[in-house]
Amino acid sequence: MRAWWCLLLLACSSKSEPPVQQEPVPDAFPEVDATPADPALTEAERKALDDYLDAQFKSHEWPSMAAGVVYGDTLVYSKGFGAGVDEHTVFRIGSVTKVMTGVTVLQRRDRKELTLDDPVDKHIPELASFLNGKVTIRHLVTHTSGIPSVGDGTAEYWRGDHDVTETELFDAIKGSKLAFEPGTRFAYSNFAVALAGIIAARVSKESFRDMIEGSLFEPLKMTESSWDKPAAFARGYSLTAKGWGAAGPHWRLGAAEPAGGLYSTVSDVARFLSFEARAESERESLDAVLSRASLRESQTAIPPGNVGVNWFVGETDLGKLVGHNGSIGDYSASVQLYPGKRAGVVLLLNVANAEQLDCVANEALGALLRKGTPKPCVPALTAWNAKALERVKALIAKPDAAGIEAAFSPDFPRDGLLAFFNDCNATYGPCTEGKVLATGDNGAARVQLTCEKKPAHVLIGANPASSLIELLYVLP
Repeated sequence: MRAWWCLLLLACSSKSEPPVQQEPVPDAFPEVDATPADPALTEAERKALDDYLDAQFKSHEWPSMAAGVVYGDTLVYSKGFGAGVDEHTVFRIGSVTKVMTGVTVLQRRDRKELTLDDPVDKHIPELASFLNGKVTIRHLVTHTSGIPSVGDGTAEYWRGDHDVTETELFDAIKGSKLAFEPGTRFAYSNFAVALAGIIAARVSKESFRDMIEGSLFEPLKMTESSWDKPAAFARGYSLTAKGWGAAGPHWRLGAAEPAGGLYSTVSDVARFLSFEARAESERESLDAVLSRASLRESQTAIPPGNVGVNWFVGETDLGKLVGHNGSIGDYSASVQLYPGKRAGVVLLLNVANAEQLDCVANEALGALLRKGTPKPCVPALTAWNAKALERVKALIAKPDAAGIEAAFSPDFPRDGLLAFFNDCNATYGPCTEGKVLATGDNGAARVQLTCEKKPAHVLIGANPASSLIELLYVLP
């Protein structure tokens, strides 16, 4: 996380604008019925789901959200929250893209164009001197490669000024070093999955986009998914001290697209979930897309982690649960599936809040299957942000140069900080209780402090290892 400067006492919140409304896209997949009045859910179940999702949407102050529930081959529930949102509204889905990339890798394996135990440098010789045959495709798709998530950080797709090239991606990987011996540990890696997608495309002798379009999107009739920024889509928002505000740069992944570059809709992701749900059905043939054995393999954890082929795998009282979330710039997504129940949920959001979105998705789906009541998902401070917030409260109560030096990251600018906290003391007085209003996927938290003179809204982010403050805004 980069160091940020403080904003002094400026009440500058911007109102959320609704996303661009899109013309409905005709349904093109007869097996998935996107009509809202489906008999698979009772009116009571539909109302309970409406009420729960609406309450969570409002309590988190999210700008826009689209939701869908799949039973077997049917989209039994779909609803948009926020102006102009429905199951055809386009969002970025971030790392949910990875599970689709995993399907293309297994397709190439089943066609004997590669094996999961192939060394990566067999297909990407540009990395031979760095990987030395140690990393396999299996390591890439199970996050056990040891390749740092974004290499050395020089392929800065988050800047949004150009599409990252293969050369830039490879150079970023070669500029780093393996974090551990491949296959011995789990560590999530965006660039590892990007390499898996590049390999699948190379053996198919197509571009990655053309390959996944022809082998996955077309057979599943995912007509609303794309890689380029569409003309109409849900506008993204960033977390600020006063709520969800203006978005940052629009990330352009380029060669890293297999790890998180897709734009999609609830309708299309529901088609994909319906396809994945067939892993436990003995009646249906999947030969046109992927063998049932390979589909089940992708949903089975491979040690040492809890990941199959890009699916995270767990167990609950309802059986095996597979899922993945996505967070890219100012968007997040969550897909959760109980293969044995053939039931899944997809939630898409135009802010980066994947952890809370996962909670809402799991509570909603679990309650439907258990015939129970979902619990509200409440944002909470991490231990390091909680410690950092205590330091901020202490400095507001008693500004102190030594306390400032001890509380802030070495990279955080010191000039004016003592004067800033003196102003905070004069404006707010000592602060006591804090209510967590929101958390973001960048590690930041938005908190409202109860203070002697008036409430203070704080946006704070600290280093997880040291609890030193790296991001701080204080506004009335």
